[in-house]
Amino acid sequence: MAGVLTEGKKTNKELAAWFGITANTFGAHKKRKLEELKCFANFHLEGTKVVIDEVLEPIYTKAGSVNYQKVKNEIDPTWSETGLDTCSRVAQTIYEKLSQEDEDFNLRDRTVYDYTRKGRDELYGKPFSGSGEIGTCEYIWCKRTEDGYEFLTDDEIAIRNKLIKKYFGDATEKQLLVKQMVQDGELKREDAFDYLNEITGMTDNKFLIFLKELQDQIGCQIVKGTYVRRSAFN
Repeated sequence: MAGVLTEGKKTNKELAAWFGITANTFGAHKKRKLEELKCFANFHLEGTKVVIDEVLEPIYTKAGSVNYQKVKNEIDPTWSETGLDTCSRVAQTIYEKLSQEDEDFNLRDRTVYDYTRKGRDELYGKPFSGSGEIGTCEYIWCKRTEDGYEFLTDDEIAIRNKLIKKYFGDATEKQLLVKQMVQDGELKREDAFDYLNEITGMTDNKFLIFLKELQDQIGCQIVKGTYVRRSAFN
């Protein structure tokens, strides 16, 4: 693994080689090195093993963590004051700004997007899952216009809800019933998502048809935006 970080379980020896240090040094400073690893990957622990879930930047450089912090520092100032924005727009703006203003900044645009998404989760919490450092956030359907992103009006929300009912029925009730099936041992947890999609008819093709009709009726492109609520204490 030395040189390139990949997904999957990693031993201390493998991670030490990636960091360019000895296994003993890694073991002695494991907590600090795992904090640094957060700038390069999303991961979780299984016992003493580190499991890399997603690689953000495969090559280790000391500048990597510095560049991540540069991106993170730009997220909140770049995020729309309305609270409604997307990581893709914010990342592109940050990428263009840092590329022009910082001669030491040499990240790929994809890496800046990955860093922006990770930084968003740290600043505002993962969507729907609690607070981050300065606020909370959630995903919502919104309109994409020439001027940015706009909230759906009450009439447009009514259109959306009617189409959801038309294409997917009472998906919430079925979701609760699937949850009960898992609780009762009737359905394996790992099979629940596929089963829910099956009984709600939420196939890829049907979802795209639903989205097209929603856009046609509203007369605007509909996208998944992130709505941020900043803490009053920041």
